[in-house]
Amino acid sequence: MDSNRCRGLGIVELMPIFFKMVLAEVKVSLHFIDWAGSIDDRKSISGYVFKLNLNAVCWSSKKQHTTTLSSSEAEYIAVTGGTCQAIWLRRILCDIKQNQTDQTVIYCDNQSTIAMIKNPVHQNRTKHIEIRYHFIRDQLANDNIVLKHCSTDQQLADIFTKSLPVEKFVWCREGLGINEFGLTGAC
Repeated sequence: MDSNRCRGLGIVELMPIFFKMVLAEVKVSLHFIDWAGSIDDRKSISGYVFKLNLNAVCWSSKKQHTTTLSSSEAEYIAVTGGTCQAIWLRRILCDIKQNQTDQTVIYCDNQSTIAMIKNPVHQNRTKHIEIRYHFIRDQLANDNIVLKHCSTDQQLADIFTKSLPVEKFVWCREGLGINEFGLTGAC
């Protein structure tokens, strides 16, 4: 393994994962994209993570279905996908009597994406984005979600979308509540 860089999922697959689960409100969803990251077709990689009471309970890393013209559009698609997941998680929590009264916070590090979602005036610039991705505007208008900016260096979901330096990988892993452990003692 290259000591300077590591591919997040490759290492996580080798390490046993444990979570401390306490049901509470879904507070955080982080998104990140690797714009045009696929060399073959220039499609972007979306990633998100949901944390429940400080523990990662749902995450994703996958190639987007469409090629986008900008990183803002790719992020728009990623945030929409994460919003759909947030609504599904809220319904699951409601089914187990853990109703979510607060809005789910969706963090996005792209100011242009936030502006496109919050301001329908941008529609002339986003007409070519498929209608299904505008679903997020409805969720924002209905107060199901709140969109907040976070800086790129605070993106836990980076671990799902790109190779990281070891220090950033460890920071993301710890932020997700994934802990390395070793067994000691004799049988």
